[in-house]
Amino acid sequence: MKKIFLITAFTVLSVLLTGISVLADGLEGFILIPANENIKEFYIGQFPVANSQYKDFADSENVKKPRYWKNGTYPNGKENHPVIFVSYNDAIAYCKWLKKKYPDYTFRLPTIQEWEYAASGGKGYIYPWENHINENNFNYNKLVASIYLKQNPKVTYNNPKSLSFGKSLPLNQIISIKPNGHVSGWIDHKNYTGFVYTDLFKKIMNKGGYTTPVNQYPEGKSPFGVYDMAGNVWEWTNTQIIATNGAEKG
Repeated sequence: MKKIFLITAFTVLSVLLTGISVLADGLEGFILIPANENIKEFYIGQFPVANSQYKDFADSENVKKPRYWKNGTYPNGKENHPVIFVSYNDAIAYCKWLKKKYPDYTFRLPTIQEWEYAASGGKGYIYPWENHINENNFNYNKLVASIYLKQNPKVTYNNPKSLSFGKSLPLNQIISIKPNGHVSGWIDHKNYTGFVYTDLFKKIMNKGGYTTPVNQYPEGKSPFGVYDMAGNVWEWTNTQIIATNGAEKG
């Protein structure tokens, strides 16, 4: 029976994949997730795929590069940051490319049940480490909000569907950080407002997002040892989910 290796994808208007490195005697960089009563054992990438790793695939298969790359390569200094702006179809193509390279293995995206199990260790936590926010454990929107709130620039709503389209406001009139660490005003899909629908957010994303290196938060890894199961970017599975507000699906 062939071993199954799961390639996770992450998205915030973007996708990234879990990464691997190769040894002469097999594959390294995957974590064995033991079976439970509902899930068979599988392997999942320990780290997200970095820009430098994704470039090997993109160059080999001559696929379209992520839109924030320039002259066919990722931004300087982001070689170990997660690749973003990769479509679902590109994620599947990446899995197929790995299968061609390593025909004795099976590569695919995980189901939502497999992902949840790998992230929480079967304990049902909100975060891999338990149920509370710990900003030392992951890269999340409070970090970028804190940086730009100090500058407090004027930002402009840039989605034509928004009733506020073209309106400019100081950033602190759009977002704020609550005492519990949550960010208020980040996104409002219904009205196409919030920080995500501003020109500043678009500028940040066009530079590759406010990501951090894939191995930056060892204290935030899952009980099984998988990194970035919370934070950095959202994660994609092969299970279709429609958000409660109907604005996202994956």
